[in-house]
Amino acid sequence: PMTKRTVTIAVRGGEPKTLDLYSTVHGPVIMFDEKNHAAYSKRRSWAGHEMETMFAYYQEMKARNFTEWSAAIALKSNNQSQYYADVRGNIGYIQAGRYPVRPKGFEIQLPTPGTGDREWTGFQPAADNARLLNPKSGYIANWNNRPSIDVLNTDTLLWSRLNHVDAITRQFDAKAKMTTSEVWDVNRDAAHASEQHSYFVPLIAAAVAGEPAGSPVRAVADAITGWDGQGRDPTHSGRYASPGVAAYYQWMESA
Repeated sequence: PMTKRTVTIAVRGGEPKTLDLYSTVHGPVIMFDEKNHAAYSKRRSWAGHEMETMFAYYQEMKARNFTEWSAAIALKSNNQSQYYADVRGNIGYIQAGRYPVRPKGFEIQLPTPGTGDREWTGFQPAADNARLLNPKSGYIANWNNRPSIDVLNTDTLLWSRLNHVDAITRQFDAKAKMTTSEVWDVNRDAAHASEQHSYFVPLIAAAVAGEPAGSPVRAVADAITGWDGQGRDPTHSGRYASPGVAAYYQWMESA
């Protein structure tokens, strides 16, 4: 069964828009499949816990150590990567959020039948969320990747180390210590880095190994393998610094 409410949205300089909004016990209806007489609604684990999440932001600002900070983060229901640092040099990480416990045999990437036999059985205790304090590596890096190798991907993104974080860890692992300026360079390089470039360059080079040096295919491959993987326009000319950028992405699209 659905509930329905009609809302009117004022539009500056135009006519107001009226919308019918539907929801089920699972959450708002996000799509109707008229052909198959089906609808999809989206359940949100943080629904109804917005206020305690807002107060958690206030509590974490008052924390005086990692223990107090962890207690504040435990109140957060939204999915966020949270980082900790103090004047004593401690650094830490917690995967904040309220994560459902799903029934066994459930494929997280697929819609769940709304018949009641696949409902969430509860929520993971906040203490079981991925966390880390003072890692041996000396740093914590994250950029749209799983917080821990044993944590499942979410049902909205297929995260892996290709989602930027490898561009960060590769640079930190290559140098034991960095200046503040060098850390800024890490961020800058990671922001401009092609996510998959370093993985495909050896394959592209091997694929054209038998091509003569003057062939068009070899010329394109050389442009790609000679490119450093940075999508930059250092002179602000409106053009990338290397033709390998365009060649690489066109190659990947064609492949």
